[in-house]
Amino acid sequence: MVRPAYGFNLSFSAGVLWFFIVHVGRSIPNAPGKEGSYRFSTVLGVTLFVIDKSVAFGFSFVVLFVPLWIIGLVALRQTALSFSRVRKEVEHLRSHRPECLVKVS
Repeated sequence: MVRPAYGFNLSFSAGVLWFFIVHVGRSIPNAPGKEGSYRFSTVLGVTLFVIDKSVAFGFSFVVLFVPLWIIGLVALRQTALSFSRVRKEVEHLRSHRPECLVKVS
């Protein structure tokens, strides 16, 4: 029995084809994190199976960002840091950087 994921009732072979499309799309050199090529190839791959483009876009968002947010929050928790402490550290680094790195307006 095939169980639908994210409400998609697709076959296993459709999932394999989508997986292939996404990873070929991600192999194209792109911006850091490959977020643009990942989202484009995910939406392209899912819309090939007659899935609405807006649903495919939401799916790409959930698959890409939610796991990264969860992993990041777990890692932040493991280091015993807080967002306010990280913000203070960044401000400290910005105020004490060498003059050669200061942006001149």
